[in-house]
Amino acid sequence: PCMKKMLAQSSECLNVQGEQRKVAEVRGTWSKILYTFTEAGTYRQVGGYAVGMGSTKEEAAFILKIASEDRIFQTDSSSFVFEFVTYNANFDMFTYTTVKFSLKGTGKLVHEVVTTVLPLNVFSQGSQENSHTLVLLSDILFGFYIVAAVIFTAYFCWDLSIQYFITVNLSRKWYMFIFDFFLEDWWNFVDLVSLILNIAVIEHVFKYMLIGGSIWVGRDGIRSWTLDYKFTTVATDATVDPYEKFEQVAKVYSWFTGLAAVNGLFLMLRLLKYLN
Repeated sequence: PCMKKMLAQSSECLNVQGEQRKVAEVRGTWSKILYTFTEAGTYRQVGGYAVGMGSTKEEAAFILKIASEDRIFQTDSSSFVFEFVTYNANFDMFTYTTVKFSLKGTGKLVHEVVTTVLPLNVFSQGSQENSHTLVLLSDILFGFYIVAAVIFTAYFCWDLSIQYFITVNLSRKWYMFIFDFFLEDWWNFVDLVSLILNIAVIEHVFKYMLIGGSIWVGRDGIRSWTLDYKFTTVATDATVDPYEKFEQVAKVYSWFTGLAAVNGLFLMLRLLKYLN
């Protein structure tokens, strides 16, 4: 955002020769590489100079040296973000990491490292021999979980309707049934939160599975980036790494795991309710 504002403010500025300044393009002082402002390939598409760091530690060190010699890391640079993805074939897990450096107006340098470990197949079981069976079992159990959530929602709505008729028969204003419902038994509040969390967990699972995808009735069935991801064996100058997609799935997966953890807590509270 900061660079976008700078470009907007400098669009009408001229240099000493009376020519329009090209703030969006900077040529490296050492390598003579032309760095061009773009939104594609940058962190959260906020805009900046997108530079590929290679696929090995040596390549990354070499590119970093070039950027340093080209004076990309100058005092007027406000932030740098490094993104990289690694893959563990044994567990079929991806690790998406972002390393962020930001220079505040006070001159303080702030850094942050965020790592998210995730499978592109949300029910992945790694590379063990019975992984396909376990994945199928997970799919079936998730189906039962959806059915249980629907039944729980129906019972909750039924209890609400009963409370509505009780409130109306007591000659109270109809909208007071909501207050009566929760004041009568505070466990109903736990049920409501648990209901919302269950719906949110299911919604995030489907959102994760259908990132960049669609559902078709027919031979194609369900297609999405997460379900159909494949490694490319050949890389060219036109090859673009899907960091935008990995950033998106990492965000959704983090929300999913967080919601699932809180949902587990409220399920335990509901278990205490029935035990009492």
